Amino acid sequence: MTQDNSYSGMTGAGDHESPKRILVLDDEPLILLDLECAVADAGCVPLTALEPDEALQILDIEPVCAAILDVSLGQGKTCEPVARALAARGVPYVLHTGDVERLDIAVRDLGGILVPKPTPASVVVTRALQCACGDARQI
Repeated sequence: MTQDNSYSGMTGAGDHESPKRILVLDDEPLILLDLECAVADAGCVPLTALEPDEALQILDIEPVCAAILDVSLGQGKTCEPVARALAARGVPYVLHTGDVERLDIAVRDLGGILVPKPTPASVVVTRALQCACGDARQI
């Protein structure tokens, strides 16, 4: 299967829009780096955080069009405060988790699109961009 990594029409490339900013929250540095590269490859600006407080600080200063959130962030932390902040702003997000069985009910109720781990980073980013463009259909 050939992966189509073209995102024309989604990033504002070729017109006067600035690139879309996508928040990425994951406590695993290698996964975060993989997603960061996939966001950049899609022509978007990745804004990365390893913990919820860092992600919330980013949201306070940067406009984002979508987010990719790991649900379980270690040390008993979850993405719930970030998901709530995004939902309050009307920003769509993808829940990227390997722990689907224990997905926090409060986070699930916020309406994020679930993308289970492992899923290729390019597919996760595609889902986030589809959410940002109002197209949440399954791939």
